[in-house]
Amino acid sequence: MLVRFWGTRGSLPTPLRAEAVREKIIQAVLKANGRSFDSEDEAARFVDEEMNFAERGTYGGDSSCVEIEGAGDEFIVCDMGSGLRRLGIDSFRRMGEGKPKVFNFFMSHLHWDHIMGFPFFGPAFVPGVTINVYGGHEEMETALRRQ
Repeated sequence: MLVRFWGTRGSLPTPLRAEAVREKIIQAVLKANGRSFDSEDEAARFVDEEMNFAERGTYGGDSSCVEIEGAGDEFIVCDMGSGLRRLGIDSFRRMGEGKPKVFNFFMSHLHWDHIMGFPFFGPAFVPGVTINVYGGHEEMETALRRQ
């Protein structure tokens, strides 16, 4: 099983601010400690092998969207937060490689941060794509139509 987190932010999607990016760059330069790199690959190895996640990465700015790849070929997605836009972009590549054009969405609840990505989900606008939405919410269809 493979789980991809396309969005983990709660309530309001927000990117890393410029000040935080600047601070991460400063910390990376300090950790390199005057070292020079002969290639981009060598610099990438330094980042990947000698810096921890907090130093080299960040937690996503998109709201809730989690993809689960298991035994079946169809897309399985939990929630439609703003991370759904990026999943949609990536799914075009995978569908081009032969993955079925079937999306199964399982909704935890209908707060805006869990459905806001649907209008930006590219595959929803492609003929032949099947979208199944599952959830125990009486007002689910209404909430999604409002999006």
